[in-house]
Amino acid sequence: MGMGYAANYADVIQDKDLENLCPKEYKAFMDILKTKDISMEEIAFQINYQEIEENKDVEECYERLCKAFNEVTELELALGFHCEDDGDRYDDIRGPYWSVFGVYDLTPAGKKYFNIIKRAFFVTFG
Repeated sequence: MGMGYAANYADVIQDKDLENLCPKEYKAFMDILKTKDISMEEIAFQINYQEIEENKDVEECYERLCKAFNEVTELELALGFHCEDDGDRYDDIRGPYWSVFGVYDLTPAGKKYFNIIKRAFFVTFG
């Protein structure tokens, strides 16, 4: 089977905006990372590709931040990670990023035909 590019996207929120929405939980998360000497890159990678078993207190802090974000915005938050070596120079995301889920809803017409209309992604070279 051949290798090739695949399209991906994320609805992202910047750190400063997340901090404004959930200041207490954001500060607690950043403080525990600093205390444990864990970078954002490391924890984002662990959350997305491994278990963070040895850092349960970090995981709990992360979960509190995600819960607080949901309570404030009614949206879902997750820390994502995009390995720059697996991407392209045109990528908007490199390394860790805060991804937000539930931002877009289908229109009434879109809901009516959701079962026959599918979103498709593609990449081009040029």
